[in-house]
Amino acid sequence: MTSRLMKALPRHISMTILVVAAVGGTGAAVAGGCAASVADNGGYPTFCSIPRPAPVSSPTTIHGEVLETRLAGRALDEAVVPSTFTLDATTDFSGRAITEAAAPPPVTTSSLPDTEAFARAARAQVKPPKKHRH
Repeated sequence: MTSRLMKALPRHISMTILVVAAVGGTGAAVAGGCAASVADNGGYPTFCSIPRPAPVSSPTTIHGEVLETRLAGRALDEAVVPSTFTLDATTDFSGRAITEAAAPPPVTTSSLPDTEAFARAARAQVKPPKKHRH
């Protein structure tokens, strides 16, 4: 859909009134409606109607903002230097976690005769598929 500002005539006027004029309506009424429509919409836009860009900050203002950002970054780097984080208590923690953890269940292995017996029982329960007649 296009903007109504980009057209001289809105769609309802250009389609309905012009059809009426072509069929036998009065030309003066159509021309008057067209002129009023153009006046209501302000006519076609021009390059002069584009607003001017916002004013750009001065170089000294930009320089001050850059310095503030760098100072904030330096303060953040100093707050999180490696000496503020230590891993001294990790060995104690892991030792307590290991003693509190439950032992895993014993590993079991299957023997070949047990596996063969299970497979024979499974084959005995399976019915062959029905044959389809074509």
